Amino acid sequence: LLQITAELKRVLKPTGVMFWVHGDCYSGSGKGYGFTDPKYSTAKDVRNTIKPSKFKTNIPHKSLVLQNFRLAMRMVDEQKWILRDIIPWAKKVWIEKDNKTVGNAMPTSSKDRCAFAWEPVFMFVKSKKYFFDQEALRVPYTQPINRWGGEILKAKGKSGWDETTGQQTYRDRNLRPNALGANRPNVWQVNTEPLDMPHFAPFPSALVRDMIKVACPKWICKKCGEPQERIYERLKLNGEEKPISGKFVNAGNLSHSPGAREKYYTTVRRFRIPKAMQIAFAKWLKSYIRGKERILDDVFGRTKWEHWIRTDSSGACLPEPEDYKRLKKLLNLPSDWDKWLLETVYTLVDDKGGSYKPYGWSNYCLCGSKEWQPGVVLDPFLGSGTTALVAIKMGRRFIGIEISPKYCEMAFERIKPYLHKTLDQFA
Repeated sequence: LLQITAELKRVLKPTGVMFWVHGDCYSGSGKGYGFTDPKYSTAKDVRNTIKPSKFKTNIPHKSLVLQNFRLAMRMVDEQKWILRDIIPWAKKVWIEKDNKTVGNAMPTSSKDRCAFAWEPVFMFVKSKKYFFDQEALRVPYTQPINRWGGEILKAKGKSGWDETTGQQTYRDRNLRPNALGANRPNVWQVNTEPLDMPHFAPFPSALVRDMIKVACPKWICKKCGEPQERIYERLKLNGEEKPISGKFVNAGNLSHSPGAREKYYTTVRRFRIPKAMQIAFAKWLKSYIRGKERILDDVFGRTKWEHWIRTDSSGACLPEPEDYKRLKKLLNLPSDWDKWLLETVYTLVDDKGGSYKPYGWSNYCLCGSKEWQPGVVLDPFLGSGTTALVAIKMGRRFIGIEISPKYCEMAFERIKPYLHKTLDQFA
């Protein structure tokens, strides 16, 4: 497996994510006959039987082998994978307050331990910055949340959840969660699914769907392969007036500090423009400025307007709405960027929480290209083809690797009805 994970790391993009689902087993007594594949041999045909002696270890009989965690540790230590998360995939859970179980994990006949009803899903990445669409997995809150403004979360008050923890820093402050929902917990309850084909452990499609949704971009740049960037729209929140006091009484408009303003809320640009769009705007504006530098010097000053056309890895500096209006008039600019630079909303000036909601996706890539193609999902152990089936239904491309010809045929039969459709039909 380490040979395989080394190759997977080699082909994984720097922004890519690998979910590694790996169950465990118990150490046997070593007295059993071994494993025989009924498709290729019979119990009497010992040539195709794996002898138990081949797997003898120093692990005590009946102990969990921890093969999955041993592998994960070597991947981190030797191959320098970054183990970003371990997600317990719960196939069956017991809800104490309702005194019932939810899910359909495989039952067990063991009389001296609980039924094993979960598997770890290891989330590996190869670089510190990678694609992870957190918005795709947000979950609703189960109780009221204290927060400034808004229809959903409008209560204002102190946090009481940590009164016995000693975390004084949290106790006296107002929690500001994202109004669209909480970051999904890393315990996923996903039921197994039946399959009317001869495969003993098919993946549930819901588990695969969430992995693809959060870690495989729907669109990547055709030129450089970077994922498409998300555009955010600022939430329209209501504030309350702040009384002017102390040194701020005569501050007026002399300071941009929130403490110097008369009110908590102000007018701000509606959209949070991603870096790719900032750079695209700077290049677009630069083409209209040529030959008119002296006019801009007189109106804005060279230091100011040059910031609007200067680009680097951090993006560009966008003009404020009023400056953009003056630019339009001076340079006779078309209205291509009006939506992004002129639309404003009335909102809290010091909001620290979920100030934005997803709006759309940038048409521009950081490299300047505007051509896109679907992201790619790779499953190195394709089996019955669930990953391929889910990927193509979600509009992604896929690569599947499978050692068994029987399973290859099975996977092809499952995805064949969808292969004649275009990717646009799966939007």
